Amino acid sequence: MFALWGNLRLFWKFALGFGVLAAITVGVGWWAIGGIHKIVGYADEVIKGHALRGEVVQREVDHLKWADQVHSLLTDESVTTLDVQTDPHKCGFGVWYDGESCRQAEEFCPQLKPLLAAIDEPHQRLHRSAIQIGQVYRADDAAAIQKAEQIYRSETESALKEVQGLLTQIN
Repeated sequence: MFALWGNLRLFWKFALGFGVLAAITVGVGWWAIGGIHKIVGYADEVIKGHALRGEVVQREVDHLKWADQVHSLLTDESVTTLDVQTDPHKCGFGVWYDGESCRQAEEFCPQLKPLLAAIDEPHQRLHRSAIQIGQVYRADDAAAIQKAEQIYRSETESALKEVQGLLTQIN
């Protein structure tokens, strides 16, 4: 092999040397481009994950604000009417849950499917509790206020904790 190399003219030695370097450079270039494509794919996955996490956190905050409004009816004398969304399909979470974004989240992360399925029932109970509170509450009736507070403590708070717990697991 070395004897063959020694018999080659200088031109062919340079051509072969540069050819090998060019081939290595092209190979490294293709390898690097493939790596960059993988990184971009991973970045897209991370971005989708963060967007989903942000959406879930926002829905949890929405429900905390919602519960605070219900609680204000019972604790703030200046609040005399219950002005919260009682339809679980029309609140921020319900719109997301019933929409395409939720389906995309399930496709993106199939492990979410059982958690999202489990959240439906306590979410509906949460909104039903507000309907019950609205039905029994009377600003000038201490017994009615006490009954509404009892519903809040037994129904609203427990459903809210379940919803929060599941949203935390999703997050």
